[in-house]
Amino acid sequence: MSHDVARIGREYRRLRGVLIAVYLGIVAVTVLVSALYLWSEYRDIHRATVAHTGALTRALEEHVLRTFTALDLQLRNTGRRLAETHALERPSSPAMVALLRREKPAIEFVRSLYTYDAAGRGHTTSLGADIGKLHARDTEHFRKILESGGDGLEIGRVIPGPVTRRPSIQIARGILDGNGRFAGIIGTAIEPAYFESFYKDLALDQGASLALLRGDGAVLARFPEVAGAPKDISGSATFRERVATEPSGSVEVVSAVDGVARIVSFRHVSGWNLIVTNTLKRSAVMAPWRRIAWAVGVAALAALGILLLALRRVLQELQRRAQAEERFALAVQGSNDGIWDWNLITHEQYLSPRWKEILGYRDEEIENVDASFFDRVHAEDRAAVNEAIRRHITKGEPFRIELRMRHRDGGDRWILSRGLALRDSAGRALRMAGSITDITEHKQVEADLLRQTERLRIGQSAAGLIVMDWDVVNDRIEWSDSPEWLRGPVPAATGQYPLYREQVHPEDRGRFLAMRAKSIETLAGQALEYRIVRTDGEVRWVSSRHVAVAGPGGRAARMLVALHDITERKLADDRVRAALREKEVLLKEIYHRVKNNLQVVASLLTMQERGVKEHKVRQLLQDSASRVRSMAMVHEQLYQSNNLSDIRFRQYAVQLAGQLTQTNRPLSLRVPLRVEVADFQLGVEAAIPCGLILNELVSNAFKHAYAEGADGEIVIEAVMLDDGRIRMRVADHGRGLPEGFDPAHSESLGMQLVTALAAQLDAQFTYGTRGGAWFEFVFRPDASESERLAGWRPGGGT
Repeated sequence: MSHDVARIGREYRRLRGVLIAVYLGIVAVTVLVSALYLWSEYRDIHRATVAHTGALTRALEEHVLRTFTALDLQLRNTGRRLAETHALERPSSPAMVALLRREKPAIEFVRSLYTYDAAGRGHTTSLGADIGKLHARDTEHFRKILESGGDGLEIGRVIPGPVTRRPSIQIARGILDGNGRFAGIIGTAIEPAYFESFYKDLALDQGASLALLRGDGAVLARFPEVAGAPKDISGSATFRERVATEPSGSVEVVSAVDGVARIVSFRHVSGWNLIVTNTLKRSAVMAPWRRIAWAVGVAALAALGILLLALRRVLQELQRRAQAEERFALAVQGSNDGIWDWNLITHEQYLSPRWKEILGYRDEEIENVDASFFDRVHAEDRAAVNEAIRRHITKGEPFRIELRMRHRDGGDRWILSRGLALRDSAGRALRMAGSITDITEHKQVEADLLRQTERLRIGQSAAGLIVMDWDVVNDRIEWSDSPEWLRGPVPAATGQYPLYREQVHPEDRGRFLAMRAKSIETLAGQALEYRIVRTDGEVRWVSSRHVAVAGPGGRAARMLVALHDITERKLADDRVRAALREKEVLLKEIYHRVKNNLQVVASLLTMQERGVKEHKVRQLLQDSASRVRSMAMVHEQLYQSNNLSDIRFRQYAVQLAGQLTQTNRPLSLRVPLRVEVADFQLGVEAAIPCGLILNELVSNAFKHAYAEGADGEIVIEAVMLDDGRIRMRVADHGRGLPEGFDPAHSESLGMQLVTALAAQLDAQFTYGTRGGAWFEFVFRPDASESERLAGWRPGGGT
């Protein structure tokens, strides 16, 4: 049988290959012939389109040539009469206007004529308008006539007319007197719409357009007008390389305005610096070709389809001959399952090679008898196998059983055996056929999964964790465990979900339901901490994580919820928060008392100052009081702030500036103190040194920078740089620093204090004179104490 199947299979495959090769050859010839025909049609259509666009372009060229030749002749004659009558010597005179009005009707398509004198000053127009304020130098084509001094015709760009203010093509030529000297300019203008009537008479195809260009690429007229189209195409590579250099021709381009491919025909107008173009969309040109291509393609596909149907019928006839035996051979030989066929009457049994291979044997090593099967069934499973066979034969119950069988290596293999009885007309079983599958690995995975599940259950129980599986559709839940902490009395393994929902504390139920709804809607994991009320009335804190599982249609069908008892942690958090609140109150009180004590010290120094007559001593006491107040301000802000470690440095700088301004009156009325400080937080360890530095430098500026009565200002600046450092700067517009000034070796207590405080901040300290004195400090607000006390040396600059 297997030999016949192989022969029929080889015959079928050989003949199928020959027929498919013939069909593919016909397909190739059909495609080649169709392609050659379509290419020929494409060339004919393209050639006809180019000829058609060329003819339209030639007609447009003739029209433009006639128009500008007539304009040139009329302007030349009118200019000659103006020179002969000396009319240019009487600008804006009624005689000039009358003469221009008489000449204008000779050119029906222009609105007016106008003149300029030999110096380029405007005269008048045939409309009687005075253009004396205009000058020829202000317009491109007039300027060319003035510079050349000849009577050649010049064509300008499209600009609004000086009188009508309507967009027009500007045209002018020079006027020469009887002696050949330059006497003035006569000009006119054509509205681009003049060409539109001629364009419409040409009956353009859909998507076509005509244009009139100057030789330098300026667009003078276009029909139809396209919104956003450029007024100058001199920058186009196609214009520079083809249109501007060749007298006529056609080219295919992609428009930079709308990205549409077009065929462009162009011609240079003989004798004039003008170019006419005719543009047609390539898609419109190719529309007839596409219809032909569609018809040819449909015909070719229809013919090939008919041949394919014929080939299919031949192949189906061959396939049916081999299909029955080949299917059985593949089922027996190629299946991963082992096939068995048991004759219940003769007790003969067929065991496929794969059946024997599953148990480690070659085909010839086991006889095809029923004893080969039953002798290898594990002794503990034989009774169950016999009972399953009996129930299937006598009662028709499905035969499907998992059993162990002895392998050739002496070990056992888990086998899934399935079978079906074949019965006669009386219902008596004659044969049973079926298969076996090696499920040993599956059984091992199943055992491993059971062990892992048990370990997970033990771990969850040890950690006080419980997992709930909620069937969203049926509103039922199953629990992984039933710890007593959740409800008091141990909950059942299954139950209605509302029973758990009612356990949520009434004050937390709204947040719980909103979180659950969001998880169902978004299918995203959600976490929440809330309280539950046990059946015995005890309130417990729970941390839960909800994960929705999508079902058919993408909507939530199940939700897995992991619950953890966090009551002890919450109680510990409450104790910590209470202790923190107590410490915050105590720390605020300390700040308040430190501030009060510093204020007392400052007040004592101020009182002592009043009793001292010597100016130098009074100044020292005043400086000391100011330093104490700058430190007191820091503690005052800390007391008033919710943040007990940082202050708002801008607010502090403004408050300190106000105090220094008040202390240094009346000088501060003449020398204002300006604060430009960004709004950032600064720790107390950095704020106090910064405040003392500002106090010393601003006080010194008031004392020394403007001692001679000069006006100016003092500026405090502070910003946070991109790298997190702070730059603080104090500058004035006074007389500057003395020559050789060095704060590190200054005898002034204030400069010594500034130097020491900069070292404490680990700041980069620079200073100099540029329109006054300036001091700059760059430091990190979070620098550690060891970093601040590391070596520091001030540097100077100008």
